[in-house]
Amino acid sequence: MSRRKIDLHLNMYKKIKDNAPEFPPFTCPYIDSIILELEELRSQNDQLRECADFWKNQTKKLCKEILELNTHITELEEEDL
Repeated sequence: MSRRKIDLHLNMYKKIKDNAPEFPPFTCPYIDSIILELEELRSQNDQLRECADFWKNQTKKLCKEILELNTHITELEEEDL
């Protein structure tokens, strides 16, 4: 294909493209609502993860405290013997 024909086709493409309407940012309300629901679900999941971490740490602290108390009780019982 000659350079002249290529330029002619490129010019026609540019004219068509320049006159074409722009795509809207959101093309499907159903998909948009699903995306919002997924974002809300992600937020709830993060909150659940934070809650689980809190209770896991509290349980570890309590177990450590119980172990220390049991050790202390054992020492006291041995002193009485």
